[in-house]
Amino acid sequence: MMQRLNTRSVGEFSQNQYFRAEPFIQVLTKLARVLSNGGDDRVTEFDKVWNRVVAHEGQTFNTITGLPFQYRISGNSVFIVRKNKRIEVGLHKNSFAKAYELRADGPGELAYNLPSIFGPSYIWAILQDSRIK
Repeated sequence: MMQRLNTRSVGEFSQNQYFRAEPFIQVLTKLARVLSNGGDDRVTEFDKVWNRVVAHEGQTFNTITGLPFQYRISGNSVFIVRKNKRIEVGLHKNSFAKAYELRADGPGELAYNLPSIFGPSYIWAILQDSRIK
């Protein structure tokens, strides 16, 4: 995104130069990540996994029993789509983080150890897929 300065001259800038917004946006993005990580600016392994989850939105995945599904992301929630119908309960990013840390052998183990999370079959299927691992 380029915006032309509407001033005759500001310090080093002149009428014919452009202000580049990209570096500013990158700084704001990093600041948002730092604030969301409690002041830690390191990218965690789960952040990398979550980025892959976001990148593969809309692709077809399969549960451990072979049921195909897709998902849509809205904010920090994943909404499952099966047979062209959206399941209205979102699976929150925090549920994915807890499941990633647990590294369960299957959705049953995930449900047993994290009974408060919704959709362990979908979360496990997404996290175990070769595109996401």
